[in-house]
Amino acid sequence: MNYNKMRYTFFILLLFPYLLFAQAKKGNYRIMQGPMIGATSPTSALVWARVYSKVSVKIAYRIAGTDSEYTFSQEVIPEKEKKYVIKIRLKDLEASTEYDYHFLIGNRKDPFQWAFPDFTFKTAPKLGMNQNITVAFGSCARYQENSRQLVWNEIRKTNPDFFIWMGDNIYGDALDPDILAEEYQRQREVLTLRPFLRNVSQLAIWDDHDYGLNNHDRTHPGKKEAREQFGLYWANPKEADPTGQGIYFKQKYANLDFFFLDTRYFRDPNKALDNGKKTMLGKRQLKWLQSELLKSDTPFKVLVSGSAWSQAKGMGGDSWASYQKERNAIFNFIRDNNIEGVVMLSGDTHVAELN
Repeated sequence: MNYNKMRYTFFILLLFPYLLFAQAKKGNYRIMQGPMIGATSPTSALVWARVYSKVSVKIAYRIAGTDSEYTFSQEVIPEKEKKYVIKIRLKDLEASTEYDYHFLIGNRKDPFQWAFPDFTFKTAPKLGMNQNITVAFGSCARYQENSRQLVWNEIRKTNPDFFIWMGDNIYGDALDPDILAEEYQRQREVLTLRPFLRNVSQLAIWDDHDYGLNNHDRTHPGKKEAREQFGLYWANPKEADPTGQGIYFKQKYANLDFFFLDTRYFRDPNKALDNGKKTMLGKRQLKWLQSELLKSDTPFKVLVSGSAWSQAKGMGGDSWASYQKERNAIFNFIRDNNIEGVVMLSGDTHVAELN
């Protein structure tokens, strides 16, 4: 046997126990929850994950099914104050294209996922493009009542371009932001959900249970903390509220416009008199919605509301039924300005609605 080769092998054998010991001292750097694909555009994708400890994280990605060299994202260092949550934007992508990706934690592949093939996601079509797309939506994913949630297996079969979480995505029902965070983490651990999150774009608004307390409104004492946790655990596009309060935003996808409404942060109490001043959206958000609807030139405009558009709950109920003057003003605005193709989605009542 070659002496130099033997000496090299011996050196590696001596070094190996040291490397194991060094790794054991700092633990195994890994993904704790996720990854989750957030907002996608024709040229970018936002990827969410929660990782173990303060360590460098980046993503390697390439067009799926090719042997091309990986492109590497910008390196991110998670912070303990943000519960080691990270969001990494992948840039310079091609529209309507499937990509492979995997995480590098501390410059090596996640040791808990090294045996998995690369995960995949698809970018959005070019803006304005006419093509068939599939959008899935739902609400009220209550882990406490159903930790298996087999419905995700059925939704995956439809191969949606993206999924809309319409609120009550968790049942936090707490003032303590750490409890809200724990509920987000429990939901992200649902086995049937995990492959769906890492392959399909996810967009979200909230309703009362992830806002913090059942049927609550602008008087909720923990709404700022709930807002912080929501922003931490979702990878939405940038919100439209210039004050950093409401979570409403617009997402353009192919030739469709989606308006994600915040029906909690500015909401007057359900029992308040519906006298024409009572509001669910607040003045700023309502003005934004009207302005964006006027600008929209797409054949369909989708209004996504956590609270049900239906009047079924009646006056004083936790839905738009208690805000009929504002709701009717929105409908009148749409009619008077000849805004066509308006579709309304909503959740909250444990049955999703499409109008």
